[in-house]
Amino acid sequence: MCKDKDIQQMSDPHLFGYTAHCFERFMENKLRPYNIGIEQLGVLYLLRHYHAKNLSIREISSLLAKNITTTSRILSSLEKKGLLKRTKDEKDKRVTYVSLTEQGYKKIDKIAFLKNEMDNIFNSTLTQDEKNTLRNVLAKLIKAVSCD
Repeated sequence: MCKDKDIQQMSDPHLFGYTAHCFERFMENKLRPYNIGIEQLGVLYLLRHYHAKNLSIREISSLLAKNITTTSRILSSLEKKGLLKRTKDEKDKRVTYVSLTEQGYKKIDKIAFLKNEMDNIFNSTLTQDEKNTLRNVLAKLIKAVSCD
C-alpha cells in the first residue's frame, strides 16, 4: 500500500495507472469467489444492459473497446461456464449474436451487490462536484487517446 507521500510524488500518468491497478485488484478479489473475471463481468453487464437487443460479437467488441480475438476468448470462457449462448443470424451466417442464459442472469444477480459497493465507495469518498470533475477529466482523457 502506498503512503500519501508516495502518491503525491507520482507523475500523473503513473498515478492514473496505479489507481486503475488498485481498482482492478479490488474487483478481482471481490469476484474470485464467483469464478468470474473483470473482463467477463464487463460482458455479462453489457448483455444484461442490452437484453432486449441481441448483440453481435463485433458490437460487443466495440462496446468493450477490445479486439475481436480478445472478445471471442472472453465469450468462449463464459459460454463454457453456461452463462451465455451464441446464435447465428438466419440471413447472414457470418454474424453471430450473443445473449445471456438463465444461468448468466442468475450469476449477474448474485454479484449485483458489487455495483452498489462501488457506488458507495464513490459516494462516500467524493463529493458530487468531485464526481462531476472526475467524469469530465476521464472523458477528456478518453477522447485524447481516441478510445471509442
